[in-house]
Amino acid sequence: MLMKLQSIHQLFVALILSLLLTNSFGAFPQNSLLNQERKQQRIKDSTERTGEQLDSLIDEFNRNGLAGSDLEVIKAIRTVLGNLSKEQMKEIVGLLNGAREDTLQDINSPAASAKILTAFAGQKGVIVQLRRILLEYQSQVALFDLARFVKELGDRQTSNLHEAITLSSSNFVPGSPTRSEEISIQLQYTEQEALAGEVSSILKRLSQIAEMTKGSPDQRPNKAQQHASDSRLSENILKAIDEIKGKRLMSAVSFEKTSRDSLWKMAKILEAEKGELEQMVEALEKLENIIDKETEIRKSTEKLSEKNQEKLEKEKFPEHIRRRIDQLEKAVKFREFERGERMEELEEMEKIEQNALDSQEKIFENEIEKKKSQLTDAKETNNDALIKNLENQLKQRERQLERAEQNKERRTKQLAAELERENKVLNSRVEQATKRLEQAFDQASKQYVENRLRTEAENKSLELAKKQGELADLTDFLADELSEVAPSISEAIKKSTPEMQAARDALKENSSIDERREKALPREVTALENLDEARNALIDKISESEAIAEVPSEKIQELEDLLAEVKEIRKEEEELKSITKEAADNTNIEKIQEKSADQAEIEGKTAEATSTASEQELTEAAASLAEAMAAMAEAGADLAAGENSPDAQQNAINKLADAEEAISEEIEKLKDAAQELANLNDLIEKLEPIIEEQKDLNESTAESIPQDGEDKINTEDSNQLADAQKDLQEQTNELAKDASSTSEKASNELSEASDKQSTASDDLASGEPASAAPDQSAALNDLNEAKAALEKQASELAEALGQESINDPSALSEAAAAIAEAQASVSEAQEQLAAAESAANELAERQKILAEAVGEASTNSPVDPALAQSAIATEIAAKELSFGDLKGALEQMENAQNALSEAQDPSGEGQGEGQGTPSEFQDEQRAIQELTEQLANAGVSAASAPLGQASDAISPITNNAQSSNALPPSALSALSQAQGALGEAQNSASSGQGSPAQGSSEQAAASLSEAAAAVALAQAGLGEGQGEGQGEGQGEGQGEGQGEGQGEGQGEGQGE
Repeated sequence: MLMKLQSIHQLFVALILSLLLTNSFGAFPQNSLLNQERKQQRIKDSTERTGEQLDSLIDEFNRNGLAGSDLEVIKAIRTVLGNLSKEQMKEIVGLLNGAREDTLQDINSPAASAKILTAFAGQKGVIVQLRRILLEYQSQVALFDLARFVKELGDRQTSNLHEAITLSSSNFVPGSPTRSEEISIQLQYTEQEALAGEVSSILKRLSQIAEMTKGSPDQRPNKAQQHASDSRLSENILKAIDEIKGKRLMSAVSFEKTSRDSLWKMAKILEAEKGELEQMVEALEKLENIIDKETEIRKSTEKLSEKNQEKLEKEKFPEHIRRRIDQLEKAVKFREFERGERMEELEEMEKIEQNALDSQEKIFENEIEKKKSQLTDAKETNNDALIKNLENQLKQRERQLERAEQNKERRTKQLAAELERENKVLNSRVEQATKRLEQAFDQASKQYVENRLRTEAENKSLELAKKQGELADLTDFLADELSEVAPSISEAIKKSTPEMQAARDALKENSSIDERREKALPREVTALENLDEARNALIDKISESEAIAEVPSEKIQELEDLLAEVKEIRKEEEELKSITKEAADNTNIEKIQEKSADQAEIEGKTAEATSTASEQELTEAAASLAEAMAAMAEAGADLAAGENSPDAQQNAINKLADAEEAISEEIEKLKDAAQELANLNDLIEKLEPIIEEQKDLNESTAESIPQDGEDKINTEDSNQLADAQKDLQEQTNELAKDASSTSEKASNELSEASDKQSTASDDLASGEPASAAPDQSAALNDLNEAKAALEKQASELAEALGQESINDPSALSEAAAAIAEAQASVSEAQEQLAAAESAANELAERQKILAEAVGEASTNSPVDPALAQSAIATEIAAKELSFGDLKGALEQMENAQNALSEAQDPSGEGQGEGQGTPSEFQDEQRAIQELTEQLANAGVSAASAPLGQASDAISPITNNAQSSNALPPSALSALSQAQGALGEAQNSASSGQGSPAQGSSEQAAASLSEAAAAVALAQAGLGEGQGEGQGEGQGEGQGEGQGEGQGEGQGEGQGE
């Protein structure tokens, strides 16, 4: 955001400089007046574009919830630029134009010279204002850069401060520093001297800016200058230099911290003002960063006592040990290689022998199969000798196979045993080599741990102590920053600072690492718990602040101030009761009488609180406070008489407690109402884009309706429109569910809109945009009605919360101008529609005459079916014209022409006399049709444009939350109704339906009149509350009588 602001600052400066250069010319320009006029027009356009860029920047500020002097200055500049472009520059262009026209008539025209001089004077005035704007912007950019630079100086001072803390908290001896300590002190001294020089330059620059902006409403430079003086910034930085030079580090730390705090606070003063919510959000970000760093420190502390704090590698060992480890590593690798080679050899041998056994077994199996086959053949020949011989051979082969299988099984087991035995031997050799390596490494590691590991852990512990101390410092400063915005959270954060400091001290004390860890870790855990608690509280407070953002801060603040005041009164009364009891116990009558004055003072404070409660309309609290006053008066009288009055005092305390409870309940109610208001505004924000998309979709649907002579609708386009409508329907349906618990009326309107959107989507999917258009218009109207219901409910709730009706004069003027523009466009459309209606009536009469003539001719020629068909078509066309349906009329005219072209002219003497022929009828029909087409295109359809302009004129009001909040609810409701009626009228006009378009436009005109009246009342100072009685008396009678009478009379007159 800041980068964008800076870039727009630079762009704006460049634009302003170009404007100044362009305007710099003499009293009588050398170029032609035409060139000067064009140049001035370009300047005007550039100024308007710059204004638009500023509008974008202002919108971004508002979207991000940013406020402050920067925004106010930008708004002021935007206002000046708007006046320049709209008024003064426009006047200059007009003067130059007039002078040019005068010189065309008379080259030496005195009037032209006068206008040129006036234009030149005007340009001089514009230049002065532009230079003032440029100066203001330059000061803003300078402040922006200065704030950033001061913040960086504070960061550098923090680094130097932490270095000094680290050195001072070590075993530093000022009289005999070590070489490294000497270097550290020298570096700190050099950096502190550099900081002193840069701070001096900054203060001089600040003084120049303060002088430059003298008289400006932005007093940041003066406040920053005063802060630097009050905090003695320069003196403290210089004293820090002297203390560092004298090696008095503890004293230097004090001055450095004071200087750092002053720089950071000065940077905050120079930055754009921020609201409490924005400050809390920034603080939350800083707090989460602190928690992350503290978590890292805790994790590192946990690892301090672990033995394997660092991965040990042989490179860390002495050279002779490294050589020995290398030899042992090679021995291990050799044994592993030897095992691998031998095992591969044995496995290969086993594989070969196994294959041989498998082959022998296979041979026997084949011979057995062969003998079985021979035996079968011998049995078939009944050769007994051969059979007996073969049976003996078969038994022999089977015994051989059995012995081979037994031999294979035995050998397989032998091979596996040999392989396992060899593997054990080889593994044993590898294990022995590995064990020798591990023993050597362990011995080296133990030696390394003894010699080096303790030193590294010590360094790690000291490093953590340094980080812990720095984090404690940042945490303490954050707590100070939040002390005004969120005091309770500030105290919660401060609870973690002592824990962090204790952890820091534990980490650097002279004890074993384990002892340091055991002492530091619980402190760090406690600090994290405190920080987490503060973070959760801060998140809750931010959420609460966001929820009540719509409620005036004064309202909440007044109630909270009142609550704090009543609590303080009760505390004082309790203390007074305790004091007077002690005096009564000691029989100190004089002291009791003296305390009657204190009782009277407390009673006076209670009276003020009672008055405030009454003003805030806190009836219950005011009554309790009044009773407390009465009890205090009774106690005061007793005390003045030297008598203690514990009962009356206790009664007062009880009533004060009752008042506290009543005020607290009212605050909670206010916050609940604020949440409801936030929910309403959220619904409105979600509904606005749906309305805009529905409006655009309605226009696209109207454009997709085929006109006469056009092809049928594109199916792909229709499907896309159907999908878009379906998507909107789903959004609307979901929003209706969301609104059900907040606004029943809005939810019902949204549900009805969703149903109509669904029907329209189905029609579009079926390729019927003309059928979808009415449902879309009705859906848009329902959406606007839902928005009006939500806005009305939000307005009423805001008023109940104490928000004043934001009838901003400028917003009301803009609304009045927009409504007037819309009314003018509607009037233009109504004139076009009325003219079209009149023309349509004339054409209807002409078509009626034609239909009667064709009908008579058809009756006289019953044998001609084409003529009979044309008679029917011409008659229907006449009726369609009388109803205002030009599209339907044109279709029937086309049918009539086609039929007349097939009809036969009458033949024979005397036939057709006085009634006309089909060709004559066709010529007349063609003429009427052409006029009707012209009327459809230039008459009814042409009215769609001004109706759309009227809708566009009021859209920025109905769809802009800021504009909506500035208008009375009745005006908003009327505008929403007008927008819905305009959408229906525009759709009807686009499809050539004159009568529906006329009716909807009349509804829009009536709604616009209502809105104009409501805005006029607001401008006159008569809000809806003030005008309520008047509205009941006059509004009803006048609205019914005048509205109906005028509407009907006017409509009929125009129609005829």
